[in-house]
Amino acid sequence: MRFLLTIVLFLSSTVPAVYADVIFNDGLVNTITSPINDRVRVSNNTTVIFNAGGNVATPDSPAVTVLDTSSVINNAGNLTAGGLTGGTGIFASDNATVSLFGGSVTGNPQIFGFDSGTGILALGNATVAIFGGNVAGSGPFGTGIMASGNATVSIFGGNIVGGLSDLSVSDNAVITLFGSGFNLPLGEVGPIFGTITGTLQDGTPIDFSFTRGEDGSGRIILAPAQVQVVPEPSGLALTGFGLFGLLASAWRCRNRAT
Repeated sequence: MRFLLTIVLFLSSTVPAVYADVIFNDGLVNTITSPINDRVRVSNNTTVIFNAGGNVATPDSPAVTVLDTSSVINNAGNLTAGGLTGGTGIFASDNATVSLFGGSVTGNPQIFGFDSGTGILALGNATVAIFGGNVAGSGPFGTGIMASGNATVSIFGGNIVGGLSDLSVSDNAVITLFGSGFNLPLGEVGPIFGTITGTLQDGTPIDFSFTRGEDGSGRIILAPAQVQVVPEPSGLALTGFGLFGLLASAWRCRNRAT
């Protein structure tokens, strides 16, 4: 009993009792170049850009939440959550948009428990585009990218790793991989689980494990590499993301038509 009490006292003395959110809701474009050791919340049609040095680290989850019509662009920041709970690196919902050009997004597992991490969790009508960087969901049941609801995720490059599944999609959500040399035919992926190998548009070789909903919901689409739409991220990230949105919409319409 005395040993257990010592453990409890040790944990309570080394873990902050409350982690307050850093809130961006001014409707403007905010560029982050210095560390934030709290959770970040973005709302009210606000844009937050994480450049080199703009790292987010919190033992709570998620590291970054983006809501309504707000946007998050990660050029070179390291966004990390988890420890007290199973962490989610970025949580996007409503009509939020997330664009990853570099840096990393990591959800770590719970230290004293069984919760695993998720790199990026996209719900609602969220739109996610990955052009580079690293996404990881650690732990034995971790997921790199999880999309549900009506979320749309387009992957042009970068590295994505999950402990159990690199990609997970369900409901009406869609994950599209742009590249070449896939082991499965171009178009919609039929199996509800398996592995996708090939090369992404940026030249990154992949070996992604994937799962779809048990009822067959959720779509994974393999698409050919497209015309380069990524501008210099430091100055034209917003423009590039707008072009990406048009490209992704065109692909979805063409796929439905066929």
